[in-house]
Amino acid sequence: MAASISSKNLRSLGEVFQQRCREQGFDLVHPFNVQCYNAAVSDQLKLPNFNRQAPLGFLIGNTKSVWPAFLSHLRANPQCVKAPHPFDNFTKSTLTNITTSLFPSHQHEIRWGHETGPGRLVAMQKLAHLSGLAYLDTECHLNIHATYGPWIAFRGALVLDAEFVDFSEEAGEMKSSVKEALQPKELTHPCQHLSCLAKKREATKLALAHINTPVREKWSLWVAVRDACDVGREHRYSQDQVLFHYRHDPEHLSRVLEADLDACTEHARQSDIANIDESKAESYIQHSLP
Repeated sequence: MAASISSKNLRSLGEVFQQRCREQGFDLVHPFNVQCYNAAVSDQLKLPNFNRQAPLGFLIGNTKSVWPAFLSHLRANPQCVKAPHPFDNFTKSTLTNITTSLFPSHQHEIRWGHETGPGRLVAMQKLAHLSGLAYLDTECHLNIHATYGPWIAFRGALVLDAEFVDFSEEAGEMKSSVKEALQPKELTHPCQHLSCLAKKREATKLALAHINTPVREKWSLWVAVRDACDVGREHRYSQDQVLFHYRHDPEHLSRVLEADLDACTEHARQSDIANIDESKAESYIQHSLP
């Protein structure tokens, strides 16, 4: 029997969960009604419901904010750099630790975005659209966030053995209205300019012409689809992050970390020089005073 959590405590724990995820670079943590998603997908894609009418879930994702957190993790755990899937391992260990620390005796399950096996696959993009997090553009096969544009990714869906509660600001007093929560969120495409839509359509056409070619070989075409969207341009991934996600080059992380270390070393050297110069200046002033 799962431990019972009151609606008030559940919302408080949920907000702490969101904050802890953000601190680790997973800055998109979106509560949703699991039943709203389950009602819209096939049995193979359904999330667990723990025999509840409308369980609470959290869709977890990230913007470019995850990249420095990931690099910090690798610097602290250099043995992870050569692992077959270092980012997936980082995601899984980080989010599992946060979840179990906040819900130690409460039944829950996390389905990971990188899982594709039977009974584990989740339609993350559809979930993001239905829950109101980011519009799913079925033409370019990308979710477009109103602020971050296409520069987002979904890493996991957490389901708790607890009834859905409304976390939205406009809800005022927290509600658990199943009827309201079952309604998919109404989203409009954030990119409405005709020139943007035309660029996106052309970039998608070029990328899909190589649909049977491994992404790492034609990665620039797929990145061009994201770049064609004007929304969220300032939130574009760094080039190092782009290359890591698209090329899957095992040596890329090593080069990034080495360059990062060199930059830190140079920064420390310049700081030391500045401190020495400042000390010399102070000494000169002290000895020059009458």
